[in-house]
Amino acid sequence: AVQVSCALDVSQALVRLMGAITGANSAKSSCSDLNGSDAKAKCSSDITGALYNFILLAAMISQSVVHCGETIDAPAACSAAVTGFIGNLGIVANGGSGLVYQCELWWRHHPVPPYGVTTTKATHHPTRFHWTTPPSPQLKLPPALPTLVPQEYWADNSNHENYEVDMTNCIVNMVLGTTNLGRAAISIMDQVKKCPIQAGQEACATDIVSLFGALGLAARYLSIAVVDCNGFFESGDSALAEADCTGAIMGVAGGAVSAAAQAMALEKACDDAVMHQHKGPLPR
Repeated sequence: AVQVSCALDVSQALVRLMGAITGANSAKSSCSDLNGSDAKAKCSSDITGALYNFILLAAMISQSVVHCGETIDAPAACSAAVTGFIGNLGIVANGGSGLVYQCELWWRHHPVPPYGVTTTKATHHPTRFHWTTPPSPQLKLPPALPTLVPQEYWADNSNHENYEVDMTNCIVNMVLGTTNLGRAAISIMDQVKKCPIQAGQEACATDIVSLFGALGLAARYLSIAVVDCNGFFESGDSALAEADCTGAIMGVAGGAVSAAAQAMALEKACDDAVMHQHKGPLPR
């Protein structure tokens, strides 16, 4: 499990660097025009996205020092917990900014679904359900899966720079989604070892919270990947808007739970750093 954690740390450090660079590039573009609340929220989301990726890059470097070495470096573990806590709060802020324009955009421009029922933003009824078509007694089949765009058209984009940024974000979010699933699996393995032992109850609680945080962040990044990877697919606006909104919601939820897990681990990690700073690294 330690070797797997080391590989996950290194992988996430690389993609965090990529995400920070593309986030800074997106912020430069989106913050050039701040007319309207959606534009301001988009600018805020891009800035916080770049910042939390830089902070979590530092956290992943510290965690890789802990997991990839033969011994546990206590100061590095403390640094990883502190920067991880701050970085996950950044994800919460990023998701909150995204809620303003991503979910609002979906709500305003949500196309009529094929299942016969939808919600509309009414003048006097903010949430009102109504039938767009008479309900059919027969179950309607869901829309067909997206089809691959021919390879020769992958780079055929009038705004090539934005296309390249989206494709980079596609890779970043796919890797972050899958590596967070890996972290969730490691949390389950740790719980099997620690939870039956009375002395490991505190670590068990931290692992349980970490599990839910990792699953929430995996859902966030995979939802965002659906949108960013759209250059490879022909997909309807409805699915993309819903995925974008889902990513923002899970950013708030998953980031908050992950920050809580880091806060739970922070005290012990930094106490160990203070207690053992004169003794060198801790045995694994």
